[in-house]
Amino acid sequence: MKNHSLSSFSILLLLLVLVFSCDLKKESVITVQLNDSSIDTLKIKNIVTDEVVAIIPTNVVLLEAKLDISEPLYAAIGSDQSENSYLSIIIPGHDKLIIIDSTSIRTNSLADSLERYFTKSLNFLLARHGNLIFSGKGEDEVLSIFDSLIQTRSRVIEGYKNRLTNIEYEILNYHNRAKTYSFLFFYGRYIRSLNAKDSFFSFINTIDNSNTYAKTQPNNLLYKFEIEYLRINDSIQSTGSFVSFIEEQTANDDLIDFLKIIYLKEIIESPDYWQKHQQIFIADDIKEALNKEGSNPYKYLLDKILSSYYSSRKGELAYDFEAILQDSTIVRLSDYKGKLVLIDVWATWCGPCIEHRPDFLEIAKKYKDDERIQVLMLSVDKSLNKWKNYSAKSNPESFGEEINIRDGLNKVLRDKYFVTGIPTYILIDDKGFIIDANLPEPSIKMERIIEEALKNK
Repeated sequence: MKNHSLSSFSILLLLLVLVFSCDLKKESVITVQLNDSSIDTLKIKNIVTDEVVAIIPTNVVLLEAKLDISEPLYAAIGSDQSENSYLSIIIPGHDKLIIIDSTSIRTNSLADSLERYFTKSLNFLLARHGNLIFSGKGEDEVLSIFDSLIQTRSRVIEGYKNRLTNIEYEILNYHNRAKTYSFLFFYGRYIRSLNAKDSFFSFINTIDNSNTYAKTQPNNLLYKFEIEYLRINDSIQSTGSFVSFIEEQTANDDLIDFLKIIYLKEIIESPDYWQKHQQIFIADDIKEALNKEGSNPYKYLLDKILSSYYSSRKGELAYDFEAILQDSTIVRLSDYKGKLVLIDVWATWCGPCIEHRPDFLEIAKKYKDDERIQVLMLSVDKSLNKWKNYSAKSNPESFGEEINIRDGLNKVLRDKYFVTGIPTYILIDDKGFIIDANLPEPSIKMERIIEEALKNK
């Protein structure tokens, strides 16, 4: 009798294991409904790691991909034919339909629609209250406005709770606050340059240092830690000391490893957003911090950036990229060897690029008959028609040479020239070596650098 009971218990236990194993399915099937044949490939990118996790060709019969994921994937869905991407939360074991129309990429997911609503509601708020927000006055009122936004969006999420999975519900509640705080950090740290002890930053007390989803908005925690560090110290003492401070702030070991790498990545890639850290931006200091992270499982996220960073330094041989002219003729950087090469990296969708383009064209006009220098306007537009039309309209006299590397910002320029934003201006000497991969904007200062290089030619 005793053995019979044990046997029955074992069978019951086995059945429970099988049931729960089925319930914990990890594979998510992504299916594409294609209503626009102009897109030939769809890409799904992990926003946290910036890695492409799936490529779905649209010229096949079965438009689907299977993702084997063990945790929620915060993804950007896009294509080489579109400048825009669609944010999506992909849950392990939950399938998703992606719909491609002539004007958009979207999914059938309510959670994804709410993520999009977060962005639209923030943009609406900025349009409505922009004069106050950017006036440099009334920080308390600014906080109140953004707190109202959080509360409004919380009510919307609650209204849809029964139609969301528990994970979607948790992520949306986290992103509601996190995305709002991201702007408040930008406002307080960057626009207003407020002191770390300013009461404006009181909202950081509500940020959980160990939240499971913090990896989707890691800068929020890093900005919080910076403020707390500066409340203890007058300035950032060293890269290593701040990395150590990160280690002390959370009990989540995986999050600690991730944040340390993201911090090192950020101060190398986007130093303008880390103004308090610029005085410690010393190569040896950063190298020492990197060496200590040799066993960090996320160190691979830095490898490409470091390679790009070192390859873009003064005196390095410039990567010999390939581009096309407006008549689709293929050209290479090496075709211009023997001349100084001045490059404007731009795109039609980039506001600052368009703003500075007339000034850059004036420089191109100045050197149009100078055989010692070649000026290149290097577009990274994905839409060749937009590039061709705008180039012809804005540069009717064809000063310099208009060239394009389709989606070049995400490929050649970020990887080989450390271009992390545009416009970016690059100067290469007549032997093909980098003089400066981050020139100042078109100005007298830029012209002086060019003239100095021409003298040394």
